[in-house]
Amino acid sequence: MNLSTDPWVRRTLDDVTRKGSSVFSDRATTQTTLGEPVFVRALAPGAKSEWLVPVRSVSETVGIIGAKVDQDGRGAAGFYGGWSGTFPHALSVAEATTKGSAPGDPVVTVELVWATISPLEGGPGTAEYPFYRLVRQGGSEWFLFQNGNLVSAANVHPLD
Repeated sequence: MNLSTDPWVRRTLDDVTRKGSSVFSDRATTQTTLGEPVFVRALAPGAKSEWLVPVRSVSETVGIIGAKVDQDGRGAAGFYGGWSGTFPHALSVAEATTKGSAPGDPVVTVELVWATISPLEGGPGTAEYPFYRLVRQGGSEWFLFQNGNLVSAANVHPLD
C-alpha cells in the first residue's frame, strides 16, 4: 500500500486545505503531509484491523487517513477523519503504562486497539478514535480511552 501515490489520498490531502470541501481544516496550511502510520488491532470478532496515518500540517496532526486491513494483509485507504491533539493517543505509551499500573501489578503489555465502545462504558472508542489495551503482570486487562478513562475490560462490551 503506497498512500503517497494513491489518487484518493492525494485528493483528500488537497481537500483538507480547500475551503468549502467536506474535509477542510482551518488549522491546515497549504502544505499537508502524511506522518508515520500506526497499526490498530480490531478487538471485535470479524472486524478489520487498520492502519491510521496522520495528516500533518506544519507541526500538528489535523486529520487521519484510515486503511482497513484485509485477511490477506493488504490494506486500502478508505476513510478520513479530523484529528485534534496528540496522535495516536492523548497519552504516550510510557504515560499509559504508568496510569494503568497498580501497586505490585505493573502493566506489561500496551497495544493500540479499536472497537465501538459506548461512552456509558468509559469510551468513546471507534475505528477513528483508538484506545490502549493494557495487560497487567497479574493478567488483568484494562482499556485506557482517549479521554483518560481507565476501565476494566471485563466491564466493557464492544458494540461491533
